[in-house]
Amino acid sequence: MVVLGYEKQGGGTKTQLPTSDEGVRINQIYRTTIKRIFDAFFGVLLLICLSPLMLVLAIWIKLDSKGPVLFKQERVGRNGKRFTIYKFRSMSDDAPHQMAISEFDAALSYITRSGRLMRKTSLDELPQLVNVVKGEMSFIGPRPLIPKWGMKLLVGNEIVGKQSCFTKSR
Repeated sequence: MVVLGYEKQGGGTKTQLPTSDEGVRINQIYRTTIKRIFDAFFGVLLLICLSPLMLVLAIWIKLDSKGPVLFKQERVGRNGKRFTIYKFRSMSDDAPHQMAISEFDAALSYITRSGRLMRKTSLDELPQLVNVVKGEMSFIGPRPLIPKWGMKLLVGNEIVGKQSCFTKSR
């Protein structure tokens, strides 16, 4: 006989594993509610705490090269939904916008002085906290794709992928 998730057997109790339906429901609650609360809370907290650093970086970018402080690029997120991702501009304003840096000819020639340090330390990605607070991205998981690649990202949009936790791709 099963009572409230425990199976009674001859005087003792034995823990019953959740059924696959329960596991799916728990995963949905985590993905839709708990993860979103975590992302929103820590996104706002980090934006507040890091805003002085972000202001200094914005001034440095403006003094270092002409053009906007933020780099905006269209990305494809969950279920093919498109959104604008924000980063500090680390390349000159005349660099191609809707392509991956690996597709550039002489990519290093486009990187600004401030951009070298920001890319090395990943400070150029701080504005993505705005995407996290807006619910377009999450902190952990795969990165959203550039639409040019013609692929749909069927999972979430996150700042840090599992492999990124252990390696640096720059």
